[in-house]
Amino acid sequence: IWPELWQVNPAAVTREIEAIWQWHVVDKTSGECNRHGDGQRGCDFAMSGGEILRSFAFLYRQTKDPQWLQRARLVADYYWRSRHPETNLIPNRPNAGSERFDGSHFDTSITAYLCPCLLDASDWTGERAFRDQALVYLKAYAQYGYDAAAQRYWGSLQLDGTPVPGPRVRGGYAQYEPRGHIDLWQPYAAGYEQPLPTAIAYAYACRVDRDEQLLEAAQRWAACIRRNWPPNKCEEQSWYATYAQQWAPQGTYAGYYGQTIAFFLRMHELTGDAQHRDFADEAAREAVAKLFHQGLFRGHPAKPYYESLDGVGDLLCALLKLDASAE
Repeated sequence: IWPELWQVNPAAVTREIEAIWQWHVVDKTSGECNRHGDGQRGCDFAMSGGEILRSFAFLYRQTKDPQWLQRARLVADYYWRSRHPETNLIPNRPNAGSERFDGSHFDTSITAYLCPCLLDASDWTGERAFRDQALVYLKAYAQYGYDAAAQRYWGSLQLDGTPVPGPRVRGGYAQYEPRGHIDLWQPYAAGYEQPLPTAIAYAYACRVDRDEQLLEAAQRWAACIRRNWPPNKCEEQSWYATYAQQWAPQGTYAGYYGQTIAFFLRMHELTGDAQHRDFADEAAREAVAKLFHQGLFRGHPAKPYYESLDGVGDLLCALLKLDASAE
């Protein structure tokens, strides 16, 4: 929310972004970054790199200081250089190496977070290369990540485009790899599996470039969500098996309801298809029925309380957009 923060205190935002450059970009030549702000090599997750380059692009927009555009390019190109020469798939963590799955696999946290950050950076700077990189990654996943026979997306791909089959591992760090088909309603907000934000990213990209491959991918996401509605089950062969058995049947998180509403509203704007708008209505009714309790939105139907991590803010924003779209 850099634009909103800038309205409150430009000097504080400038200091924060300068500190990101100082502490999170650990190699000022290659653009290698670290989600941890200790100045050392570490977790160069693509989602973190995306937010970092996006912050630099924002400060360039505000100041027109060319060093910030150069720094945004540097971080973007760090990931771009790691792509497979034939598939254009990139590893989530280029510096992790093959000993960790995220050092040699592509997952939907890349499409969900790095790609929209690149699109924002392109919009804020006028730099076409950011947009082109985002579209290349999205098209690569659209090509290799969809299982036409099952009509589902894969959760993890080797960089040559080969999907990683299930079952999922239980125990050790490998359990966080989303093996097999994507789990739309899994409970881990900060992990490698981000299907709904990925769906939104495809709809966002279609606004930038009405490419048929991107639109087809977005329509496939819409179909996947419809087939798996209502959101009352997730993968039991996983480290979150207890959640899948006990809590998932009651419904899903507020953020997932909100992201679903937001995605189908965007699809309605893109296509004019009233079915997308109707499904956004259906998702909203489901969310209100499951989560609104004594004047407050709960984070999950199984919880008797509000928790910000559960995405209530996403739901509230989506409900407001839905209401506005009816005017």
